Amino acid sequence: MKPEINTKYDWYQNATHVFVTFKVQGDKELAKNTDISFTDSSFTLKTKDQEIKVELSGKINSEIS
Repeated sequence: MKPEINTKYDWYQNATHVFVTFKVQGDKELAKNTDISFTDSSFTLKTKDQEIKVELSGKINSEIS
């Protein structure tokens, strides 16, 4: 099996935070080396061979605490 991020992932957001749960299949090291990046309207999961971009349902305001 080729190591990859399983395309079944869960995420939840509120006005200030995004919570992401994802599964990496086939290689525990790949899980450690998966990058996640955020903008105010999306997040991206990225490995050297795969990229998954998810648009959020609303913009995140990190200025609010």
